[in-house]
Amino acid sequence: MVAERLSRLGRRNILFDDPVHDEEDEMLDDSLEEDAKTQFLFPTVGESYKGYTHSYMNMGLLERGEKDVLKFQESINGQVLQPIYELIRTNTLTPETLVSHSDKWSKENADFKYMSLKRRYYVDTKQVVRDRRKNDRIVCEPVCIFDLLMCAHLMNNHMSYRHLHQHLNEVYSNITREFAQLAVRYCSVCNQDQSLKPIEKYRHKNMFKGLLPLERVHLEIFEPFDGEVIANKYSHVLYCRDYHTRFIWLQPLKNASFKHLVSAISRFLLSMVRLPVYLESSTLDKQDLFDICEALCGKYGLKLGLGVNNSSQFHANGIRRIKKLLNEHKDDCLSDWNNCLKYGPYYLNRAHNTLAVGIPSDLLYSCHLKSSKAFSLKQEKVIDESSAENVVHIKKGLIYLESKDAQHTDEDESDVEEEDFSDCEQSVVPSDLAAWGHRRENSPTTVQDEPMGDLHPSSEISEPSTSFYDELISPSKKRLRLAPKVETA
Repeated sequence: MVAERLSRLGRRNILFDDPVHDEEDEMLDDSLEEDAKTQFLFPTVGESYKGYTHSYMNMGLLERGEKDVLKFQESINGQVLQPIYELIRTNTLTPETLVSHSDKWSKENADFKYMSLKRRYYVDTKQVVRDRRKNDRIVCEPVCIFDLLMCAHLMNNHMSYRHLHQHLNEVYSNITREFAQLAVRYCSVCNQDQSLKPIEKYRHKNMFKGLLPLERVHLEIFEPFDGEVIANKYSHVLYCRDYHTRFIWLQPLKNASFKHLVSAISRFLLSMVRLPVYLESSTLDKQDLFDICEALCGKYGLKLGLGVNNSSQFHANGIRRIKKLLNEHKDDCLSDWNNCLKYGPYYLNRAHNTLAVGIPSDLLYSCHLKSSKAFSLKQEKVIDESSAENVVHIKKGLIYLESKDAQHTDEDESDVEEEDFSDCEQSVVPSDLAAWGHRRENSPTTVQDEPMGDLHPSSEISEPSTSFYDELISPSKKRLRLAPKVETA
């Protein structure tokens, strides 16, 4: 029996302070009662909720809840399901057993998922599975989650799901607020009309799954603290994110001048395991990005592609998220640049990203081993198939522009709590050189959700005046000369 295989916490009373309600909770929970108790009764692990039901309760509704919660777990990426939990608990987890017990993993990527699971979960001396990433809290056996939630709900006088989650989350790492909310719906005392909303969760797909890692990267320049300087040195940051894996890089900038941007972006690109096929940006003007890449290609002989399938909302969501994380630790980040790395890229690259369907660091480095040849061939193919009018040779390097006819996946992704908000609309704009010669006006300031004018860099970068340009034709004149001529009637 399940109860026999689990270690028992034992029923105990734990004192808690009264929970603090924020405005969002008050709005979202219309039925919130004054049920926060100074004492919370913990159910025994593996205990059935049926020992606490009454004759006037709808048992059919509760039994349906057991099945629905299990199905709901399967729809959530990152959840350890029962077969994998058993492998961890019995210390029989290997890449081979992982493949045989889950249809989500193949022989090619099982090694990296295995390492991820071993790094995160372990079994203590009392044979209890614990989660290192969540302060060594206990991992509740997946088939027992509904029993645990409903027992606690009934034992604590039909406690609301928010307080239920608050208390259980102190002990268990995999009891989410969504699980608690769903379970309470199946209590006929609390849900008297017994109406059930449809379960809207689904297994998310990576809308950029068709891309190779580092095939498409967006570069952004912005001030994370709106006028305040990090470590008395850095006012701006260079933010880089890979489309496919959502892996993030962050570099400090003393200012947003052309000279500093060329230096920072060159350090970033030359330190990568391979150059991206396409670079994009929503905070750098198209002409500015061209000028920067032109400087790098001429100086270092690089071959750089400039993408035109700008997904400005995808870019804006990434910027909002990193700014939010840094501002949550504003004092620490302002005092030390390394704290910006800790609370930004270090955290995000190691946390499961629902929209990328995996952990960015694992996705990026697992793919490096198997996609190196495919990446080189794809980059060569892109350059070979680019029309002459979309290629500019600069000394030993070159810049190639993405064709306006390029096709990309366009799957919708819904908002996900604690993820990249809504990674979404892709606005296709013209890709020929004439279009690149004009300033793009629909930058993130056009995003409807929230003005993002503060993300634009200073005007210093718009007109570079370095010695490099003295040796060349004016960039704007060169574009005009190379741009395809438009026939007039």
